Amino acid sequence: MRKSTSSKSTGTIVEYVTSFNIDFFIIGNSKWAIVSHESGGIKYLSNKPVSVPFNSQVGDTINIRYDEDDPTKIKCAFLSLP
Repeated sequence: MRKSTSSKSTGTIVEYVTSFNIDFFIIGNSKWAIVSHESGGIKYLSNKPVSVPFNSQVGDTINIRYDEDDPTKIKCAFLSLP
């Protein structure tokens, strides 16, 4: 079994995931969102919500790292600074 590798990309926040459990929704000044990004000319959506900065909005771009073997698995996301 080989170790998975990751690549950097720029993603876009598509939508926020809402939860009735406010402790889950807001953790450490962040919130959860579905993120899209493009790899090899194909557009992918994250298969699970990722933590994004609390002040981010739908349509904001963020820097991400994703699994090259499964581009829908986003490993981390962080806000792009202007």
